[in-house]
Amino acid sequence: MNWIELQRLNFFFVLLFLFCGTKYPELKEESQEKGSTLKFLNFERMEYKGGGQKKWKLKAKEAYIYNKKNSNELEKISLYNIDFEQYLPKKSSMKGNYAILDYKNNKFKIKGDAIYFDDDVELKGKSLSYDLEKEILETDIPVQIKRKSSTTIECKKGFYYNKKEDIQICRSPSGSILQNTKKDRQNREEKNKFFF
Repeated sequence: MNWIELQRLNFFFVLLFLFCGTKYPELKEESQEKGSTLKFLNFERMEYKGGGQKKWKLKAKEAYIYNKKNSNELEKISLYNIDFEQYLPKKSSMKGNYAILDYKNNKFKIKGDAIYFDDDVELKGKSLSYDLEKEILETDIPVQIKRKSSTTIECKKGFYYNKKEDIQICRSPSGSILQNTKKDRQNREEKNKFFF
């Protein structure tokens, strides 16, 4: 075998390798949302007040950023598996499967197993809307409220909670209230005593 035949044989093997060699999978990005400007995994955002105090913190497993058309101005952020903590005026938290942070209306809308809780109350529903500026939490679908004082109420037509003015409105309530005062506990204990 001479040098030219050896080069032809090498060229043949190179072509064979290129056409019949290992095929690598094509990288395709699969996204839950189309048309977003940016996508982030393990997203985190912190909002501060003028003096440098933490106002709120937002975490999500996935986030999709949308800008206004032909502009760099932020329009909204779509979030999946969210955890929202508010520090001012008082500490509270919200969790949910999906949320939209709407910058145009300054609202935070949570959908799918939405939960809100603070020191006094835990609220569960399928969707909640929170106004970040006015600090108003509301929904027009049924929610369940559990209070630390052993109160459980279902608001069948929604709930309104103005945190700044401490106004709570339960629309079409139903549920049970258990008094947990010291006198009530003593009365229940005396009724349950057995005398021999």
